[in-house]
Amino acid sequence: PLHSRTECSSEFLDTLLGTSLYGTLSQVSEKLPIVNLFALFFVSPSVLRSLPGVFKMNSEAVQRRIDIRGTTPHPDFVDYMLPVDSAPPTTKNEKIHLEQVAFQLFAAGYGPIRITLNAVFFLVKEPNAHKILVHEIRDAFQTYDSINADVLAGLKYLHAVVSETMRVHITNGTGMPRISPGAIVDGVYIPKGVSAGTLTHFFRTRLLPS
Repeated sequence: PLHSRTECSSEFLDTLLGTSLYGTLSQVSEKLPIVNLFALFFVSPSVLRSLPGVFKMNSEAVQRRIDIRGTTPHPDFVDYMLPVDSAPPTTKNEKIHLEQVAFQLFAAGYGPIRITLNAVFFLVKEPNAHKILVHEIRDAFQTYDSINADVLAGLKYLHAVVSETMRVHITNGTGMPRISPGAIVDGVYIPKGVSAGTLTHFFRTRLLPS
C-alpha cells in the first residue's frame, strides 16, 4: 500500500498486512492449538522488527488525540470513549486499553473507507449515473445544514447506489470459511457441508466463473 501523496509505503499498513496470516493462524489454533506454536514462523523478520515502532506510533497518535479533546471540529470515537468532562487515563493499563481499542477501530474503519472510495471511482467512470445522483441530492437539499436522515432515506437513486455498492464490495474480506450445518442465511438456504466465506480465493471458479 502506498501513501496517496508521497507514494511511499506505509510502515503501519505493511505491518498490519504482514501479520494478517498470523492472525488467521491464531484463529485456527483455537481448534488446533498446535498451530499456534508455528504461527510466528509465518511472519517476516522485518515485520517483527517493525512491531515496536508501530505500537509506538499508535501510542503517540492516541496521546495526541487525548491532548486536543474538546477542540476538534466534529466528534469522533474518542469523544465517546473518553468524553471531555472525564479524566484522562492515568495508569499504564488504562492507556494500553485505549490504544488497543483505537487500533481496532482503525482496522475496522479501513474497509468502509475503501468501499466508499470504490463507489466514487465507479461513479466517475459512469458519468450518466453520477449526473443522476448529483441532481437527486442537490434537488433535495439547498444547504448543507438541511441534510438529515429522514430525507436521505427517501432518495431512491442514492439508495440504489448504496445497495449496489454493498452488493459488489464485501464489508469484511477476512476470516476463515465456514462449513454450513444446513441453514438459511439472508433468506437463502445453504446446504449442509457447503463451504461459505467472503474471501474470493475460497470460491470455486467452475461454480462462479466471473
